[in-house]
Amino acid sequence: MNYDDLKSVWICDICKFDFIFKSDVESHVAETGHKSIEKYDMVSSLLIDT
Repeated sequence: MNYDDLKSVWICDICKFDFIFKSDVESHVAETGHKSIEKYDMVSSLLIDT
């Protein structure tokens, strides 16, 4: 498990899938080539990075 797991939500800008685990994000990028992923902090509800 990654430090950010369960504290952040990642959303793919292209297909709008959302992820709770960083490893799922990495697998999605590898399988689809979608690199436009937004990361939101669940505590502050702020966009962390894109």
